[in-house]
Amino acid sequence: MKLMATVLSACLLASNSASTPAQAINPGSGEAFQVKKNVLITDTTGARFSDQNIEDLKLWEDGSEQKITSLSSNAGPLRLVIVIDDSGSMTSQRANVTAVGKFIVQNLEPNAQVKILRFPSPARTRVVNEWTSDKPELMNLFDERILVGGGGSPIYDGVWTALDQIKDAKTQPDEKRFAVILISDCMEGGSRHRRDELLDELSRTNIPVFTVMLADQYDRFPNLQALMKQFERFAHDSALASGGSAYFPRKGDNAKLPLEETLKDLTAELWSQFVLTYTPTNQIRDGNQRNLRMEVANSFNNIKRVARIKETYVGAQSR
Repeated sequence: MKLMATVLSACLLASNSASTPAQAINPGSGEAFQVKKNVLITDTTGARFSDQNIEDLKLWEDGSEQKITSLSSNAGPLRLVIVIDDSGSMTSQRANVTAVGKFIVQNLEPNAQVKILRFPSPARTRVVNEWTSDKPELMNLFDERILVGGGGSPIYDGVWTALDQIKDAKTQPDEKRFAVILISDCMEGGSRHRRDELLDELSRTNIPVFTVMLADQYDRFPNLQALMKQFERFAHDSALASGGSAYFPRKGDNAKLPLEETLKDLTAELWSQFVLTYTPTNQIRDGNQRNLRMEVANSFNNIKRVARIKETYVGAQSR
């Protein structure tokens, strides 16, 4: 199947309910932590391969080669829950939320099924629609009038509700894969579920969470950067626990770039057909960014293979 032209220049992923890659260790537990990364492998025209030998992949982290311990396939159409934070702290981000949501939907596979979930406050979390692949309908839902929330931002509860929606869909017999995208400033407040409880659940469920963190507080209030780093930590820890990723399209210099550039890796992850797992040789829990590089050997008939992977992630951090 050919990737759309936009996907070739802006390329994310989901988890396969039938795959069984090694579970990521809770990043703050003190155990050796594992990393799961989504991999999109295509030929030079953008056509995806359905098979890949683990022996033909090589991965480096900060220049050190890593041993890939497992490679699992993502088969079946994507079921995606998009969780939108409509709390009061997101008021200045309404236009960005709409733009990000529409960009994600526009670049999904045609047969991807989407649910949208919104939480303006702890008491008003709601599922907006049933599973649908109707892109015009979904685009219209991002334009709906928003009820401004108050009384807290139940980030953890919103993600937990998304997991519940996916658990129900998993009972259906057809083959599919799943993912959650959280669009939020991650300024948690008011959740019934605890942070560590959610991270443990994400490690068990094998459902990747991709956070698109939107916050202009970085630029408007420089003295809040230390506080924002604490909220940002959830985006990184949930990614590490679940096999997802964190994106910051409106932070710093990213704010000057189009979404096609800042979210290109997210698009690729949603299209990716493999998940690899490895245990980093660097187990220092410093919470620093790490850089990845991947190579893939050509096919036996010398057809060139191209591997796409998000080339950065933030490592575990001691509690």
